[in-house]
Amino acid sequence: VSGRIEALWPAVPLRWIDVILDDVDWLSVDGRADLDAAVHLHAGELAPGSRLDLRDARLQATVLDNLFQGQAHARMRVDGDEASALRTRVDIVMDRFTLAPEAAPDRVDLQGRDLRLDLESTGPLAEFHERLDARLRFDEAEVPDLRTYNRYLPGDSARLLAGRGTASGDLRLDNAGEMIEGRMQVRGQGVRLALGPSTLTGDVALDSRLTRMERSAGPSAP
Repeated sequence: VSGRIEALWPAVPLRWIDVILDDVDWLSVDGRADLDAAVHLHAGELAPGSRLDLRDARLQATVLDNLFQGQAHARMRVDGDEASALRTRVDIVMDRFTLAPEAAPDRVDLQGRDLRLDLESTGPLAEFHERLDARLRFDEAEVPDLRTYNRYLPGDSARLLAGRGTASGDLRLDNAGEMIEGRMQVRGQGVRLALGPSTLTGDVALDSRLTRMERSAGPSAP
């Protein structure tokens, strides 16, 4: 089948998007969303120039044992030509989001605005998962309890004991949702910090560079 389809559909069920995100089990889109699409088909496959835009979708992403969730809008673009490999990009923005431990999804460890998740892959859409590269970013999100940041600190030499603040993150993920590398920054005022045998109170600015971590095994050695 070859041709072009253009559509503007309100409140479309999103079960069909599993075809695009096949085997990306750490990312799910649920409910209904408004769809604006222009799809090019060539021999039964998506061709360059295809686009999909979703508004007001419910999205969840599981990263490092954490569950990010919120209302989102997304855009998919398929680019390339006969001389280059097909490239599919999906850009997702959560207008408002929360983060909770995967084991305690009702607890809020982080909440903020404009979380961005960028997915990119080359080759046929059927191989989207195999060549997937992802990047997750957020800035100045509210952290009600800074002790949740201790998991990103090296060893036990420095631990946050109490306080609230803000956090920013920039993580690169592989196709299984595991972190390849990243950076976490936290700021807080009136924070209690254990530094070796001493306990300090004051304003804190922490900047962590992260190496590969696994959701179940925790941080690996740098």
